[in-house]
Amino acid sequence: MSKYKALLLGISLLFVFSLSTAQTISVSVSSLDFEEVYPGFHSRVQTYTVSATNLSTDLTITSPQGFLISGNCSSGYAANLVLSNSGGNISTQKIYVKFYPQSSGTFSGAIMHESTGASTETISLNETTGSFSLPQNYYSTATSTGAALKTELFNIIKGHNVQSYNALWSHYQSTDAKPNGKVWDMYTDNGGCETNGVEFTFSSDQCGNYGAEGDCYNREHSFPKSWFNDGSPMNTDLYHVVPTDGYNNGMRANYPYGEVSSAGYLTDNGSKRGYNNVGSAYTGRVFEPADIYKGDFARIYFYMATRYENQINGWESNSGSADAILDGTSFPVFEQWQLDMLVNWHKQDPVSQKEIERNNEIFAIQGNRNPFVDHPGYVYKVWGNEISVKPEPDSFPSAFTATAISDEEIQITWTDASGTIEPDGYMIKANLNGNFSVPADGNQNAQDADLSDGEALVYVNQGIESYTFSNLDAETIYYVKTWAYSNSASNINFKTDTVAPQDTAKTQADNTSVYQRDHQNIFDPPLIKDGKICINKHSNEAMTVHVYSITGQKLKQQEVNEQGSVKIAFPEKTTHLLLITISAESGVWTFKRLINNK
Repeated sequence: MSKYKALLLGISLLFVFSLSTAQTISVSVSSLDFEEVYPGFHSRVQTYTVSATNLSTDLTITSPQGFLISGNCSSGYAANLVLSNSGGNISTQKIYVKFYPQSSGTFSGAIMHESTGASTETISLNETTGSFSLPQNYYSTATSTGAALKTELFNIIKGHNVQSYNALWSHYQSTDAKPNGKVWDMYTDNGGCETNGVEFTFSSDQCGNYGAEGDCYNREHSFPKSWFNDGSPMNTDLYHVVPTDGYNNGMRANYPYGEVSSAGYLTDNGSKRGYNNVGSAYTGRVFEPADIYKGDFARIYFYMATRYENQINGWESNSGSADAILDGTSFPVFEQWQLDMLVNWHKQDPVSQKEIERNNEIFAIQGNRNPFVDHPGYVYKVWGNEISVKPEPDSFPSAFTATAISDEEIQITWTDASGTIEPDGYMIKANLNGNFSVPADGNQNAQDADLSDGEALVYVNQGIESYTFSNLDAETIYYVKTWAYSNSASNINFKTDTVAPQDTAKTQADNTSVYQRDHQNIFDPPLIKDGKICINKHSNEAMTVHVYSITGQKLKQQEVNEQGSVKIAFPEKTTHLLLITISAESGVWTFKRLINNK
């Protein structure tokens, strides 16, 4: 073979080898299109697939601001995702994307798929947020808590424009249309996670007869009409009469909503029928909606309990299923197991863009709103004291501060946490090194209020806003940290999703030697009597009395020159502990005095 032919052969082999080892990234779409959403809410999920061959490094996927991606439809959404290669290859994998803007405006850019040495693949995104504001002053009279707040909300939303049962078919086209124009059926729709096996077209797929899931859609009283004897206006109230697969509607029948461990019947989106395993009060057959719609149905039930407050206490005896969830009152309305479950669903599945849009559309038709969609916190303001187990608190206390008030005492002060879910109290840990373990839910460690050994743990109820550690070493730094919590014992639920407040304080210098100076020839130690500081002075030596608060703030100063009994009225900002310093030519003395006056 000539040198020329050998060179050509080598070039050819190198070219073939290069082609066979080329690094490639492939995506199934070039762009994605989402529905318009409000800031703080997310769109339905969109999906695409990605694969790769001969990569030298892992594949990094990055989304632009306003969009989140995940390899799992139900969790793990973030701005970036790393896919590990196996032998340089990544088999076809589905990627889930949400439009999730945190502010108003237009969000554009591209999802980037990158690996060292490979050509970057992109998917274009370009979306604009929507905007909506509540009708002005609609909830201005809703100012109370508990049963009183529910009554205030009832007076706001009662007397809606009653619709005919037949009119619901046409109303659904504005209240319950998916972004693709199909019927939004919460018993079959999967939220965009997978291709729906069942979808209905308005009007043409309207029931009719059905023999299996997917045949047609009809009108489902999510709060069964047998529970209120098919009375008006409940039987046509759009807030709870929703479009659903006719066969699934029949399988649900009038069973209560609950949770099941073993499904006797399963719908296309994972809704199921079986026997209730929430608590032990009711073990009959129930219907469990898919996780993505549990909050929707919970807020529908809170609406029904509020909109029909003047009637619902009489519905309990209308059927066995009604009796299973209703307690025969207008407040709290629900049996304990049902109330606890509904509140849990409300927390786990927050208000969605879908619900906001549906609320707005029904408001345009009926003239009333679902308060628990507009203000999710109303659930806790109305029923917060009635539920057995509260969710994790929304926030920590603010202004958490440690202050040395003497050589052996540190006082911790704070402002109580607020929010939709207020804490029941605060766990405070204290030690000498500032290293604190994070508390675990369901584990309420024993209280240890003695910090003299260098470590303590105490519980303080919401509303107290202070705690004092005593018997400490002088001129020593102590670290303190607090966690808000709900419930107690095995149900205790600590707020641990962000960094808990922490502070330090150094106790004051030891004044024992000052206390022991001879003052008996000048005065007797001060007493607290009849709302005054009383000092019996034995000599005419001039002295000055200084009065300080527990935080070291000077509250009062008084010169005392004559012999005899001296009475000093409490300062205006008196606290439970005063530091009294008496100075004269012959010495300085400091006293701590506890008082009961406020």
